Amino acid sequence: MTALSAGRVTRWAAGDGGLAAPGGSLDEAAALEALPKLGVHVVEVGGEAYEVERVGSRYCSVADMRAYAAANNDAFADASAYPDDEVLAAIQAAEEAIEDACGRSFCTRARTVALAGTGSLEELPEVDARSLSAGTLVGDRQAVADAPAEATLVYGARGSERCRQACMRLAATYLRPRSGAENARGTSVDGVYVSYELATGAEGSWTGIPYVDSFIESARSRRVVVM
Repeated sequence: MTALSAGRVTRWAAGDGGLAAPGGSLDEAAALEALPKLGVHVVEVGGEAYEVERVGSRYCSVADMRAYAAANNDAFADASAYPDDEVLAAIQAAEEAIEDACGRSFCTRARTVALAGTGSLEELPEVDARSLSAGTLVGDRQAVADAPAEATLVYGARGSERCRQACMRLAATYLRPRSGAENARGTSVDGVYVSYELATGAEGSWTGIPYVDSFIESARSRRVVVM
């Protein structure tokens, strides 16, 4: 089950199971009916409305996380102690952190965009565009339209094994109990402050986990606006 929360958009893909809220739940078949296509939908569960985004796939699966935990002697291998909804929440947090750092997504997503329709090149709000329901795509981040229109933009880079591994490692840090921040620059031991540095990317914005930071540096978008 994927746990829904008011005030935030919950990510969901086929195979994630049903949707659960404090006042009720939907099984996966009902979730598929409520989320018939990619994009953000408003779903009513237990008398409350929640925003849910259907995506083409997740960066990694709950099964991936269980196997990773078993291999690394992590407690979240135990589904009774760490139910699927907690693991899925950690996966989403990792996906969003990677996307924020990279400036792009690594799964198929969809959103509505407004095209000015001037006949000139227009910058799209997302990179890695795959299709556009109106106008003409130019490359993977621009379009031309001869008339104003609202269009469905399908976008997202293809995932990879490195992306899957990065997501697992980052999601694991959200599930492991720890006394300090994963990307802390120092700690206090017996009243003495010990300073150390971790690779954290541009302006210290990355995760502080070397494997994840390496993936981000290799995969992040270097978007250049062409006029």
